[in-house]
Amino acid sequence: MQKSVKISIMPDVALASPLHDPKGLIVPILKKNGGKLKEIYSSNIAINVTSQTSIETKKLLLELGFNIQISKDGSIGKDYRNAIALALSLNTSFIHLLDFDRALHWADNFFDELKKVEEQMVNYLGYICFVRSKKAFESHPITQRSTETAVNAIASEVAGLGVDIMSGSLGIERKLAKFIVKESKREDFGFYAEPLIIAKKHNFPINIIEVDGLEWETPDQYKEQIEKYGYSGWLTKFQSLSEWEKRVKLLDETTQVLSV
Repeated sequence: MQKSVKISIMPDVALASPLHDPKGLIVPILKKNGGKLKEIYSSNIAINVTSQTSIETKKLLLELGFNIQISKDGSIGKDYRNAIALALSLNTSFIHLLDFDRALHWADNFFDELKKVEEQMVNYLGYICFVRSKKAFESHPITQRSTETAVNAIASEVAGLGVDIMSGSLGIERKLAKFIVKESKREDFGFYAEPLIIAKKHNFPINIIEVDGLEWETPDQYKEQIEKYGYSGWLTKFQSLSEWEKRVKLLDETTQVLSV
């Protein structure tokens, strides 16, 4: 593991997450695990919420005391940039950019690991890529594993070490976060590759931390369907042609950024 160290007295990390939940699927998970996120991040939780997200979800986020903003005309890239910008307003030295459903799953199933990650993060400089362990990566469906393996292989060539830019989780030093908000331009899946490219451009150290907590989180939101069809039946439905098309699009758009 490549590591660049700085001295820190106490953890100083903000969680930055985009959230799009029009059907309110995240509500029961948020009720169960929102408090766990607060225990780890305290008041430093910044959520960019799409305007289409359910009223119940928005209400619960506010009740939990999270810092939220509603994006009117969002996109993948814009929602991530907005989340980072909101986290910057909390004045922490490091930001953990993490998909919100993954954050809730991680806090529920690997609480001690996530807490340890937040405590250690400020001892690094630059860019931290959280790499899924073999077990965590293999928990994902073939639609994701096949396309994301290709993306990560290209990204690793760019980074000079084995990164996992598709894990949905990265740590960014405050100065780097400002560059990302300013210089990131992609509105589509290409955003996932931009933080690495921007970190390399400005000569920030690239670090990796392998974790188990980034196993596949999506089934958490579909427990009723899984009970109805069984896991195998639900998974077959999930890995539809449209899901394959989405993943191939992701491969194309991230590769465009990495190949420049």
